[in-house]
Amino acid sequence: MSTDTHNEKSWIDPSILCRMNNDLIAWVTNPGEQGKVILIACLYILICTALYGFTFGIWRSLEQAIYSSVKMPILFFATLMAGAMICTMLAQVLGTGLSFKTVCMTVLLGMAVTSVMLASLVPVMLFIVLQMPLANDPVSVVSMHAYRILLILNVLMIGFCGVVGNCRLYRLLKTLTASTSMALRLNLIWILILGFAGCELSWLVSPFLARPDIPVPFFNPNAFSGNFFEYLWQAVSELVR
Repeated sequence: MSTDTHNEKSWIDPSILCRMNNDLIAWVTNPGEQGKVILIACLYILICTALYGFTFGIWRSLEQAIYSSVKMPILFFATLMAGAMICTMLAQVLGTGLSFKTVCMTVLLGMAVTSVMLASLVPVMLFIVLQMPLANDPVSVVSMHAYRILLILNVLMIGFCGVVGNCRLYRLLKTLTASTSMALRLNLIWILILGFAGCELSWLVSPFLARPDIPVPFFNPNAFSGNFFEYLWQAVSELVR
């Protein structure tokens, strides 16, 4: 096998992406390879988030699973675009000189790592879903309790994967900024920005489970009359009562 063939196979390996090793950093900083990196990162996000969305949505119904598998990639790409603009402005204010294209590609890679981690948790989520009582009609107290547990569990899993995925960007940012302190500062700020943007957009896109006592909606009917944090707090409060 030639070196070119080996490289062609290795750069699509998710382990290369998750480790954010020197090979990946070399491809990101090489203008000739950036298009391939962006394409593969987008594919990882599309496939992995759709698979995860389908897995947790199947508890509610097949309709919910299909909706969630469509809306999870939309949520990730929407968070990317909303967060990248703010992250670019902050990068410019801090004097890093990073362009919008570079920031977008960097954030995209963090999203891709997050997506791969979520896909790795699909067997765990499937096991949990299969152990939960089904969403019955008429809805029981037990099924509402299961809904709240799954909702909170999904938020925790996605939040954890999001933080870890974006922490992996530190090595890349250190190369791009040529400064350890600047890379750390940017990394922490970006995690906060992307986390907040992702939370609010998840309320608008609503890829998570619909309550068992209402029909499954594609669009969140309460998108403009509440927010993510208020709804999550309500779910936690009702769960611990």
